[in-house]
Amino acid sequence: MSSRKTKSSSPQCIVVDGAEHTTPASIASVLNCYFASSGRSLANKISAAAMFPVRSGTKLQSFSLYEVDEETVIKHLLSLKTNKAIGLDNITARLLKCGARVICPSITKLLNLSIRTSNFPETSWKCSKVAALFKTGDRTNASNHRPISILRTMSKILGKFVHSH
Repeated sequence: MSSRKTKSSSPQCIVVDGAEHTTPASIASVLNCYFASSGRSLANKISAAAMFPVRSGTKLQSFSLYEVDEETVIKHLLSLKTNKAIGLDNITARLLKCGARVICPSITKLLNLSIRTSNFPETSWKCSKVAALFKTGDRTNASNHRPISILRTMSKILGKFVHSH
């Protein structure tokens, strides 16, 4: 009924150093260790100079965020993709999209408060559900999975505004 392809199931077994991990807790632990170490490994390969090149004689520019208006918030709410996974808050993009005109003033105030105070809402918006998505090859090899983070819809909206600035 949906246009989505069949959902990838969680790995049933991951093999590390010849040891089979078959319980959900041990699989999660092994994948977590692999995902966490691969990020550090990639970061170590990139030098700071390559990430932030500074030319001599150039002036550093300041960065500032601007508050958003209701029209922009409505535009973002109405453009939400309704086929994405529901975040940890169980607020669907469809609900936000359908109620956009009613909830827009409150969401705008909330987003602007975050921008004005330079604070991302504590804990609740910082959490995500990380799932292992199988890429290709041997399903028991941790390196053949990639992490995807399922974020709260409101944190994605705030992230879009910050990114656009």
